[in-house]
Amino acid sequence: MYRSNTAHLQPALFSTVQSLPESQRKWLEESWAGVFYREFFGRIREEPFAVLYSDKPSRPNVPVNVLVGLEVLKAGFGWSDAEIYEAFTFDLRVRYALGYDSLGDDHQPVLRSIYYFRARLVLHYLETGEDLLGEVFRDITDQQLSSLALRTGVQRMDSTQVASNICDMSRLQLGVTLVQRAAGLLPPSERERLAERLAPYLRASAGQYVYRVKGREATRTALQKVGELLLVLREALRESHGEHPTYRILARFLAENYHLQPVAESPAAVLPADAPVLEEPVAPAPPCPEPEDPAAKAPTDLSGAGAGARASASLPEEAGMDAIAAPPPAPAGAVCVRPKENAELSAGSLQSLDDPEASFRRKGNETYKGYVANVTETCDPHNPLQLITDVRVAPNTTEDATLLLAALPALVGKMGLGVLYTDGGYASPAADAALGAAGVTQIPTAIRGRSPRSDRLHLADYTITTDAQGRPQEVVCPGGQRVGVTHSRRGGPMACFPGAGCVGCPHATGDGCRALPRRRTGDRGLYLSVGQVACAQRRQRCQAQREEGKNPRAAVEATVRQVKHPFRAGKLPVRGLYRVQNLLVGAASMVNIRRIACYQRRQTPGRASGGSADRGRRGEEAGGISLRLRLGYLVHSLLCLWGPPQLVRA
Repeated sequence: MYRSNTAHLQPALFSTVQSLPESQRKWLEESWAGVFYREFFGRIREEPFAVLYSDKPSRPNVPVNVLVGLEVLKAGFGWSDAEIYEAFTFDLRVRYALGYDSLGDDHQPVLRSIYYFRARLVLHYLETGEDLLGEVFRDITDQQLSSLALRTGVQRMDSTQVASNICDMSRLQLGVTLVQRAAGLLPPSERERLAERLAPYLRASAGQYVYRVKGREATRTALQKVGELLLVLREALRESHGEHPTYRILARFLAENYHLQPVAESPAAVLPADAPVLEEPVAPAPPCPEPEDPAAKAPTDLSGAGAGARASASLPEEAGMDAIAAPPPAPAGAVCVRPKENAELSAGSLQSLDDPEASFRRKGNETYKGYVANVTETCDPHNPLQLITDVRVAPNTTEDATLLLAALPALVGKMGLGVLYTDGGYASPAADAALGAAGVTQIPTAIRGRSPRSDRLHLADYTITTDAQGRPQEVVCPGGQRVGVTHSRRGGPMACFPGAGCVGCPHATGDGCRALPRRRTGDRGLYLSVGQVACAQRRQRCQAQREEGKNPRAAVEATVRQVKHPFRAGKLPVRGLYRVQNLLVGAASMVNIRRIACYQRRQTPGRASGGSADRGRRGEEAGGISLRLRLGYLVHSLLCLWGPPQLVRA
């Protein structure tokens, strides 16, 4: 049963915090713990989380704001579940940040409550698509921006690669692991029937099996046999486990890593007796390769090999041609399996059996398996501090421009975004159209593609005026000619420059001018497109930014580093897109809290963090502090006469 938590609003009569000296209490309030309580914990709306709990009368829930706060602190400090619970039990700062004034409170959650709450969040997201933790971050960030009076019209964004907690496996190791997991789902009769074929893969771990496979050809042969066995397992599990996650992953692995082609009914096609017969059509694939020497590689061991496998055999010389029995025809619907080449694999293919959403990406000389995180923050120069406003996570095959499009509605609708600093990866025709429609100016720090020729004018050398839809209306050439844009015979926009105005222009000779001469009229025509104009304007803004010598976008890279800092080598201790996003959202929340704490300390008159002024003030209060300490110890001793405080064990 859901119940909101308001206990933290009522100060306790006796507490550990109240027994502290005044200077220490002030220090605690100004630390990240006090700022977390005021700027995050106190702003959490618990009502949206009521859908996670039953409406029937039952034991009340563990306070939601405490559980949400634990998730954020866990991400912000990079703690494990055991570490965050230990800190919550024995660290006064953590308890103060979550609304507790004392140590040893009997009404604190146990460790399994954290697990159950996290599981409820994931299940709710899978069922409804509603990201409750993400809504908390966006709601609290809006309140922080408003209370601090920060301007949000100018922002910057950058992306980074993050890895989930997965093991780096080859295709062969993934296939062998799938065989082992699928074998565990087989009924006893099927497992006994396939015992001989399963035996080589069940004797040891998948890593040990792969270790014994040496050489490229041996690896390809092993991939072939694994694919044939996986196909048999897929058909054996179709009826009983068609909706099981292992079955779905098995089917996906086969489709992504193998060519599956139906074998025509022909005496030349030889298949094992247990070759699977598909009940559904198979996508066409290139024909399976035949051995170079069919006579030397005639099939003999058909019971233990799949389609496409060949074994050598020899017949006694006295045996005539009649002794060679003709192979039986292939059954209707049988399938030939052939592993795909590495170049044929998609970057979005399966990388982990435990994290199907993770993908592969090569960036520069590095390879990544996991996700991409996109971080947006304010960067108005008039702001006394900058806060993270948006965090999004997607498979790392996702383009930066796609991440920009996903974040744009919230940035424009709630924050009034007007200028966005990015790098060159965020440019695309779709992004240009969306930014133009929203009235947002994108200023990139670089442009993708080849650099323009130095001996020829580029479209960015022209001044082009466009309408609200990005269509060119007027063009001014480097020589100063101003002409309107018309439509050429091709149907596209064209700017026609009179030939008389080009006389004496240094670019008119040779191919230096981008406008092409027209034979009939002697004029020069500059052919345009909406995409070319958008790219040229991006290049102009980029060049203007470089000339100013400022790069407001550069600081966002430090912000990205701060978000990833709690996690060693950028590898998160969770798996799955939603869990990865929740962890990064929590880390971003703590980045904002630390920035607010630093800002508020700077605003406190006479406050020097650990400085001489503060130490002097504490010395002046020494007499009164000692008295309060004695009183606090006396009260504590009297309370202990009734029994020692009881700590809740995890």
